Amino acid sequence: MNSISEFAKTNLNEVYSKGREKYGLQDSEKILGEFDSKVKKWEKLFATVDRQDATEIERIIWDNLYSRLDVKSFGVN
Repeated sequence: MNSISEFAKTNLNEVYSKGREKYGLQDSEKILGEFDSKVKKWEKLFATVDRQDATEIERIIWDNLYSRLDVKSFGVN
């Protein structure tokens, strides 16, 4: 397990560096941290869901994504 942890840490440092150097991100750690937290949120939401249960999948996506969009302004300039 220790080698996996070391690999992950090294890999993340390389990703942060690439974000700064290649893409000009000043806060790549923050951006990637926010992305990672979103991925973990969705993993948790779907952790116990039967992937064949379209109704439950729809409910999760609606509750956590689409219901929060303002249809009157979304996609308008």
